[in-house]
Amino acid sequence: MESVKRLCFGTALSSIVIFGLMIVARDVGGPVLSKKMLIAISGATKEEVLRRLGNPSDIVDKDVWVYSRLGNPGWVEVNFHNGIVDHINDESPFPDWH
Repeated sequence: MESVKRLCFGTALSSIVIFGLMIVARDVGGPVLSKKMLIAISGATKEEVLRRLGNPSDIVDKDVWVYSRLGNPGWVEVNFHNGIVDHINDESPFPDWH
């Protein structure tokens, strides 16, 4: 009976670890923001960007917002001019993975 309990525990633990690794691989391997999302915020106001993307990871100054993801070496800078998205700098490690 004890060996069956260990087998069930080991199987459950292995499943949790594999699932966790799959989530980490997805988050690290993909882009910070999808190309579709970047297109959607082109010309948007700050309020629209906040509504679509949420709060930025960092605000460099009032006109440069940075979005990044934990474990992902890339980032996206959203630059505003007069409160409207003027330029988007996608520094994702794999920007074509969309």
